[in-house]
Amino acid sequence: MKGLLLAGGLGTRLRPLTDEVPKCMVEINGKPLLEWWLNEFERLGVDECFVNTHHLAHVVEEYISNRPDSRWISLIHEPTLLGTAGTVRSLRDHFRSDVLLLAHADNLVLGSLDGLITAHSQRPEQCEMTMLTFKTNRKSDVGIVVVDTKGLVLEYFEKDPSAPGNLANAAIFLIEPEVLNELGSAVDFCKEVLPRMTGRTFSFEFQGTLIDIGTQSELERARNLVKG
Repeated sequence: MKGLLLAGGLGTRLRPLTDEVPKCMVEINGKPLLEWWLNEFERLGVDECFVNTHHLAHVVEEYISNRPDSRWISLIHEPTLLGTAGTVRSLRDHFRSDVLLLAHADNLVLGSLDGLITAHSQRPEQCEMTMLTFKTNRKSDVGIVVVDTKGLVLEYFEKDPSAPGNLANAAIFLIEPEVLNELGSAVDFCKEVLPRMTGRTFSFEFQGTLIDIGTQSELERARNLVKG
C-alpha cells in the first residue's frame, strides 16, 4: 500500500501561528500533526509515503531528515500548489500498481483506521474507492454523501447546507489504480473527481473523532481532547 499525505496548505486561519510553522507541523500533545499521520500510516502497513510541501517547506524537510526511519518517506515540493487532484496526478506513476491511502496531514484523527482498510477489502465488486465518513452537524463546511443500505455512495454534495442527511466525507480515501483514469485535468479531488465516482465508491463510517485543525478554537479543542 502506498500513501499520500497532503501537507502543503497555507493555514491562513491559524495565523499568526502558521506564519512560522506550517499547518502540518502544528503540535498536538508535543507531536506535529504530520507525525501523528506518519505513525498511523506506518502502523497500517504503508510501505512508501509521499508528502507534498509548499508553505515553509524547509520546516517539513528538516523534520523528515531528522527522523531515523525517513527512508520510506518522499517529500514532493510544489512551488505552486497543484490542488488535491493535481498532486495525485503528478505522482500517478507511483500509484499504478498498488492501492493508495490518501489523507490530509493537517487534520487530526483520534482512533484507528483499521476499519477503513477492512471495509475496502470487502467493498462491492464495482467499487474502485472507499471513503471514510462521519456524522456532522456542520453541513456547510464539509461534503455530504448519500449512501444505500450497503454503504455504496449514491450522491455527493459539496458544502451544501440543503444536502440531505448528515453523513460527511472525511477526505480520507483508499484508491485503486483505476481511479487514476478519472483525474483528467481536475484540480480538487473532492469537488471534481468524487462526483464522477458515485456508484463506484464504497463508504465506511468512522466512530472515532475527526477534527479539522483549521481554526484556533479547533486546535485548542484537539489539544484538550488529547490531553484529557
